[in-house]
Amino acid sequence: QLSELHAAFDDYKNKYALQQTLVIDLEATESKLAEVVQERDTLLTKVEGLEDRVRALEDKLNETEGKSAYDVITEEEKAVDRVG
Repeated sequence: QLSELHAAFDDYKNKYALQQTLVIDLEATESKLAEVVQERDTLLTKVEGLEDRVRALEDKLNETEGKSAYDVITEEEKAVDRVG
């Protein structure tokens, strides 16, 4: 009967050690997930900004269709050209 108790205790110790390992792995995974989510959010913000720029350029392109090159030059571009 004593050997059965030792076997049960050893089994309990092994399961407890496995549980502790799983807890550590879970904490590390949660930390990594938080990093990945933050990186994803940063990239999504960057993509949204780039999409806005593309839309603005597409709008500008649509506005300039059928116009001559002189008509297309904006006041800002003219100011930059005068400077240098």
